[in-house]
Amino acid sequence: MLRPALVDAQLPAHFTHRPPIVLCVRTVLASVVGFALAAAWIWGRQRAPDRLPIWLLGVHYVALRIGAHAAFFRVFEQNLWLLDLAGLVLVGASALALLPRTLSPRVGRALGATGALLATTSVIALLGYGPWGGARAALREQYPGVADIARGMQRSLDLDGDGFASSFGGLDCDDSDPTVSPAAPEIVGNGIDDNCYGGDLKGPVVLPVQPRRMKGRAHSLVFITIDALRADHLDPETMPNLIATASRGAWFRETFAQAPFTDNSMRSLMTGRYPMDFDVGSQFFGQEPSLAELLSAAGYATHVIKVNPLLTPYAFMGFGSIDDDLATMTQAHDSVTSEFIADKAIAAFDRLDAAEAPFLLWVHFFDPHADYVPHPQAPQSGSGLADRYRREVWFTDHHLGRLLGHLSEASFTDHGIVAVTSDHGELLGEHGVSGHANWLYAEALHVPLVLEGIGVQPGPIDTRVRLIDVYPTLLELTAGIAADSDGQSLTAVWGDHDPRDRDVFARTTYGGNLARTAMVGDDKLIQDLRFGVEALYDLASDPRESSNLIDVAPDRADALREAIGVRWDQSVNDTTLGRKQALLPSRQVDPAVWAKFELAVARRECNLGKRNACDRLATLE
Repeated sequence: MLRPALVDAQLPAHFTHRPPIVLCVRTVLASVVGFALAAAWIWGRQRAPDRLPIWLLGVHYVALRIGAHAAFFRVFEQNLWLLDLAGLVLVGASALALLPRTLSPRVGRALGATGALLATTSVIALLGYGPWGGARAALREQYPGVADIARGMQRSLDLDGDGFASSFGGLDCDDSDPTVSPAAPEIVGNGIDDNCYGGDLKGPVVLPVQPRRMKGRAHSLVFITIDALRADHLDPETMPNLIATASRGAWFRETFAQAPFTDNSMRSLMTGRYPMDFDVGSQFFGQEPSLAELLSAAGYATHVIKVNPLLTPYAFMGFGSIDDDLATMTQAHDSVTSEFIADKAIAAFDRLDAAEAPFLLWVHFFDPHADYVPHPQAPQSGSGLADRYRREVWFTDHHLGRLLGHLSEASFTDHGIVAVTSDHGELLGEHGVSGHANWLYAEALHVPLVLEGIGVQPGPIDTRVRLIDVYPTLLELTAGIAADSDGQSLTAVWGDHDPRDRDVFARTTYGGNLARTAMVGDDKLIQDLRFGVEALYDLASDPRESSNLIDVAPDRADALREAIGVRWDQSVNDTTLGRKQALLPSRQVDPAVWAKFELAVARRECNLGKRNACDRLATLE
């Protein structure tokens, strides 16, 4: 059962689809259109309506208000457009109770003409929805309610039932074959472009080889990740302590995550693999050996301080010890944990550093993640969303500084390595949205990356790199391990051996979304596969991604579609998926870790009122 009181109180930022003002405008527009159409029809025909209760107007408003929020908890699944359509009918019908019984013929004709104009405009807009890619993207961004209705119409034209249509803006390249769609795995050498981009993948497919280790290297690693930290907030006022570390180490100022939400991004960070390497549709796979697993096999002590109970257990494979005492504090997203995390990290470092074995210590700070908790001691002022976020970042840096200072006092970087990065960024009203998980704009993907320690060449670096590059880099610097991955070691970048910008690919499947992006050269393409929406940006002239060139630069868009297709072909094909399915039984998570994860998920879903979640929670507790 839906619990309306919980919807606003516990809505984290990455569920926030639109700011309140947009939701208000959406509700008003729906009401006005419903009233206008009903009035034009009734008054134009001079019919006397049957009187309906006015309380239906209130029902419509409440339904839209709750539904617009609750839909992102999957209460209404993918049928939000049905809610809007029902709201239009209710408002139109309710408005009839307010209409006068008779009108002059002149007024009736005027209203009838207005109704005809509205209908004609609607038909023209619908006809243009398919071929006008820029119009579809603008509709999706500015008027999500209307886009939901258009998406519903598009789904009704899906002839083969694979979830994608080829008409009305759909991106399916063969609507007669359910095995062919933008989300389908590529079948090697069958002569068919199964996923509609990149052409048919010709064999043979090169599979990963066993990691190789060079002798004589065993440097310890303190790996620090900060949740939801934007790259542009790494400045002297907001993060003076991390800036001090960046000034001594290698500061990669153009680093991009492979997913805008923690689960997929962390798995890519820990394995050097793209997110599509982990699942295809409803098929779920394990993962290649993680950073912790390879270092553990090389004789490292591995320890993690876990604060996010909802993070996939696969991220913790290879850790010999997991400190999850603070995990329950972040369940409601409004706790303050940085002080406790820093205390635990300092104690864990002292214990690990005193032992003889090299070690990996992973510390994850959570506080920049919404909800944004006030910190009166922060120097920043203002009450806006961005102001509150900046104070959270400052507070996190304050306690991060205690940990970094302790490492400095121990002269750790003389013989070890410190790495600091984030899993994703955060939108703070840009593009009309806030949060991160649903969006692939730069603000959600651009993250800081700082390395300091033995073997690291210091200095700022503006070459574009990816989080998947961190995996091979840290393995090389710590234990001299060369492991297969989709990334490339960053040691070539700071040595000027390969200063070229690296192509970036990312995707999101959060909350039922299916969107992906490619950054190649100065161009960036975003594809929303569910809505058939594409946006093309010239990053050199438009770094804020505000001008969609999809209709004016078709050749550049085609080049990025081809790049996306080739990348997806390499990650998602029947050969690699067959290998991963065979390996899955041996790639299982510790049952105790998995049980805690299931309990945390059930507890949160119960608090949010998801159907049957509380019953499942009762069986797990």
